[in-house]
Amino acid sequence: MAERLVTVIMPARNAALTIGKSIQSVRDQSFTDWQLIVVDDASEDRTYDIIKWFAAQDPRIRLLRLPAQQGVAHARNRGLDLARSRFVAFLDSDDTWEPEKLQKQLAFMYESGTPITYSAYRRVDAEGNTLGIVTPPTKVTWKMMLKANHIGNLTAMYDRTLLPQLRFKPVGNEDYIFWIQALEELGRPALATPSDKPLARYRVSDNSLSGNKLRSARWQWQNYRKSLGFSILRSSYYLTTYAIHGLLKRRPGKG
Repeated sequence: MAERLVTVIMPARNAALTIGKSIQSVRDQSFTDWQLIVVDDASEDRTYDIIKWFAAQDPRIRLLRLPAQQGVAHARNRGLDLARSRFVAFLDSDDTWEPEKLQKQLAFMYESGTPITYSAYRRVDAEGNTLGIVTPPTKVTWKMMLKANHIGNLTAMYDRTLLPQLRFKPVGNEDYIFWIQALEELGRPALATPSDKPLARYRVSDNSLSGNKLRSARWQWQNYRKSLGFSILRSSYYLTTYAIHGLLKRRPGKG
């Protein structure tokens, strides 16, 4: 397993309008010892052709095309199956990173010894205008994650040597369950990478703006009840705190 190589896993499905900027933000990293695995989940637009073009320009980019749509959890897991590095990070095909993201996080992981790190990120609209900045706590524990998803998946990096069997489950809010299981398995907190500015940009789509807040709430309820096995009373309490945190996260902010 490569010691300093970072594998970046990017699932993609019909992302022709945004994936070019996402891939380029990986290519623009000041840290250059990375491998990008893009898993095309049977896209029906030009996504595959765009990824193929980038892969032809940069040997660090690997493309895997799934023959039929299987969902984001499966796509990320296929990427994990192909990864051969100690460190793994995730970036979706409509989000982007700041150029120093990987360099800062890898240095901090070596310095602090934390097996999981994450950072603040900007919420931006389709034109890239800042809608707000999400600033997480400097330390996140399993109990803190029960109340809110403090680890933005696009900002996170983890050490696979300590979590070799960790995989995404095919559930709603799959990234939340991934990180909460990671913290439970580790039995220790994750630490935020110190930075004077956010290290990633999360694109707020029309879909995420409209809605499907009710659908997300249903997913989260199922996560508390089924994935975590909580009682109705306990699930109700945590769903309330999760919803409040979600509303606060969406407040407009300066960028």
